[in-house]
Amino acid sequence: MPINILVAAPVRQEPAVLRAFLKALQWQQLPDGVQVDYAFVHDGDEQQRDILRSINPIAVLAPGARNADQVYNVGSDTHNWSVPTFERLAINKQKLISLALDRAEQARFDIQHDYDYIWFVDSDLICDPTTLQSLLFAQCDIVNGVFWTEWQRGSGAPQPQTWMKHPYGQEGLGQSQQTTLDNLSHRGVMRVAGGGACHLCSVAALKAGVGYHPRIDGLPDVGMWQGEDRTFALKAEQQHVKQYADGWPDIFHAYHREQRTAEVLEEVLVELGAPRQERAKYGDLVSLRLTPLEDAALQDGLFPEAANCRGRLGQLKLAPELEQFVRDSKVGSEGIVDVAFPWYHTVAGYAGRTKAIKVEFVDAKPWGYAPVLAEHLFRSLR
Repeated sequence: MPINILVAAPVRQEPAVLRAFLKALQWQQLPDGVQVDYAFVHDGDEQQRDILRSINPIAVLAPGARNADQVYNVGSDTHNWSVPTFERLAINKQKLISLALDRAEQARFDIQHDYDYIWFVDSDLICDPTTLQSLLFAQCDIVNGVFWTEWQRGSGAPQPQTWMKHPYGQEGLGQSQQTTLDNLSHRGVMRVAGGGACHLCSVAALKAGVGYHPRIDGLPDVGMWQGEDRTFALKAEQQHVKQYADGWPDIFHAYHREQRTAEVLEEVLVELGAPRQERAKYGDLVSLRLTPLEDAALQDGLFPEAANCRGRLGQLKLAPELEQFVRDSKVGSEGIVDVAFPWYHTVAGYAGRTKAIKVEFVDAKPWGYAPVLAEHLFRSLR
C-alpha cells in the first residue's frame, strides 16, 4: 500500500528564504511507495502566493484577518512573539489538519485523498534530502527532525527545538540535560516531551485528538507556555501518544538576519544538497533499522526506541556480523543476518544464541555535527 503524506506549512516569509525552503522540500528522497502533496496557509502576500504555487500545491489556504496585536517580527537579537500571534498560528495549522482529515474541506479544492501522515515544516527551515525519509523510518506517531538554533544572539549555546520538560527544558524523562544534548548531537533517536517546526505526525494521532487549536486554557502566561507547540505536545500526552526526536537530519534554521542573506542560503543549499554517499567506511555516520525476526518481543532488547540505530560505524555496539553487513552493502540495502550473540549478552533471550536479524541500511554520511551546532563547535578552529 502506498504511503500518502501531506507536507504542510503556514507561510510568512521573505522570498529568498521561501525559495530555499521550497527547493529543499522538492529534493526530498522518498522511499518506494511514498507519495507527497503540498499545502500551505499563506499570509496574504501576492508574491508569496505565486512562489508557493510554483511547486503545484494541492491547496494554498487564505489566512484569517490579522489583528493589530498579532505581531511577529525578526528582531536584532531574537524573534518576537505575542499570545495573539500564537493563537493565529494555531488556527492556521489546524486548518492544514482539517484539510488532511475532512472530506468536506478537501472538496473545496477538488481533492479526495486519504493521508497517512502530515509533515509540518516551518518555512524558515532548509532540510537535507533525507529528512523526510529519516522521519518515516523512525516509525513513530510523532517524530521531530532536530535542528539547532542560537535563540538569543550572542548566547553561544545552540539548542534543539525539542524539549524534555515543559515548556522548554532539556532535563526530564529520566535524562539529564547533558545526556539529552549529547544524544541528539550524536544523531540519536530519543523520547521527548515536545517539539515543533519540523515534525511528522500520523493521521491516526491527529484523529485521536492531537492538534493545535483550540489551545489549552489555563496554562501559565509566562515564557513559551502559550505557544501552539506546547498545546500540541500536551494534547499528545493526554492521548498517550509519545513524541520522539530524530537527530539524524541536517536541517538549517534561517533564524537571524545574517543567516537569511542570499549568499548564506546558497551556501547552505549547496552543502545540504551535495550528492549522498553510497557506502560507509569506519568513522562515517550510519542510520540502520534492526528487526529481530524470530521473537518480536525481544525488539527493545536489541536496540531501544524502535531499533533505530544511529551513530559512527566502529563506535556503535553492533555485533560483528551486523557491522560486516553494513561495510559490504550499499545505502538502501536490506538483508537478513544470522547473529551469534555472546553468552554474556544483557538480554537473556539473546545470550548464547544465534538469531536472525533483519537489517535495513537507511543512510550514511561523513561524520559531522548538524548545521549551526557544527559552526558553534568548530568556531575556535577557524
